Amino acid sequence: MSKSKLTRTVFCAVTVVALFGTVQSGVAKARPTYDQAWALCTKALNRAGIRKDESARYSAGAACMLHYGYRI
Repeated sequence: MSKSKLTRTVFCAVTVVALFGTVQSGVAKARPTYDQAWALCTKALNRAGIRKDESARYSAGAACMLHYGYRI
């Protein structure tokens, strides 16, 4: 392989990796706000049928909020 082809191949590989990293970091920042996460978790708990048992609802709600990156 000639030196120019090798340089071009390495440059393309580095560019693709940099682009992929930029896209991934943009996706990671797109998380719901605390209020949006709370609404999503409330809907999920209601769908699951966890309504009356307060300790189970608190535990499941805390786990759901942790899934979105928030602690209760």
